[in-house]
Amino acid sequence: MRPPRILHVGAPLALNGGALLRDWPIAWRSWGRLDADGGNAVLVCHALTSDCHVTSAGEEGTPPGWWESIVGPGRAIDTNRFFVLCANVLGGSDGSAGPSSPEPGTGRPWGMRFPQVTVADMVQAQTVLLQHLGIRRLRLVVGGCLGGMQALLWGVRHAAMVDAVVAISVRLASSAYSIALWDVVRRAIRQDPAWRSGDYYGGAPPGDGVALASAIGLLHWMDPALMERRYGRRRREGGGPAGQAPLFEIEHMLEGVVARAAAGAGRIDPNSLLLLTRAIDLFDLDDGAGGIAGATEPLPRHLVVSYARDLRYPPEEGERLTQALRKAGAKAKHRTLSGQVAHGGFLLEPAPVGALIQEFVGP
Repeated sequence: MRPPRILHVGAPLALNGGALLRDWPIAWRSWGRLDADGGNAVLVCHALTSDCHVTSAGEEGTPPGWWESIVGPGRAIDTNRFFVLCANVLGGSDGSAGPSSPEPGTGRPWGMRFPQVTVADMVQAQTVLLQHLGIRRLRLVVGGCLGGMQALLWGVRHAAMVDAVVAISVRLASSAYSIALWDVVRRAIRQDPAWRSGDYYGGAPPGDGVALASAIGLLHWMDPALMERRYGRRRREGGGPAGQAPLFEIEHMLEGVVARAAAGAGRIDPNSLLLLTRAIDLFDLDDGAGGIAGATEPLPRHLVVSYARDLRYPPEEGERLTQALRKAGAKAKHRTLSGQVAHGGFLLEPAPVGALIQEFVGP
């Protein structure tokens, strides 16, 4: 697979927290052809553990992307019609400025010296990329969870250049439940001795902490009813004593998740997980300083998508968000999907949300 393209930006980027980011890179991929007037662009914003490898369309021999069935020729987001763009978020890894990237002046990885970023900072970095590419207007901005938060801020802060927004698994602001969940995830990473206060580059990453964090996250993703149907109280022969070794089928499943996460701990920089989950905590679209209340342009039309059994982003919060958008003048509608996955349906069961996107975008 070809590496993403990298734009090195010399102009400093002023972050919401007051820090000034100098000589920073942003990594991106694109599909399709940009019209002469730069007006057929679609921005796809990735979720927390994804990246800019959205689809393998046009790249023979490349592994499938995370939205392979939605983005590509003739698909819901048609690369024959649109110029589709996705950038790795600021604060992440894989080429965009973040804890694992070189700190200007030292050449060493930033580690936890990298400043805390917000979702608004991620969007601001994307505007720099779009300006570089000559994109004057976005036909659509779409994303789920962290990506959905970016999409919402595009619609509010840059309404004049956005036609439509699809925001999946989102709410007006992160809840106490969500903040508590991410706090436990971050503690799992920080308490791994290999974390070394974030200075683990050049050595083994905190794989055990990332593995435990992944197991915690899975419990948030999966529908409890699905767990009951799929695993119930079934035991495995040869299981160890309760509390010492896996005894139930559900424990064996989690053991596999932990093992895979530990083996792949270097795929997503653990320090980035610390920063990005905190950025999710800080998200508040109702913030008067930069949220709906402060919008100065007519808002684009919005589609808000919820999942029926999503504990962190339940349908009632999707409806509350939709009503807030309508009150601010947006043409907004809300759709709720059911599925086997409580939160990650837009990734693991993409067909239903793909159909909604295709209907919303229209011919």
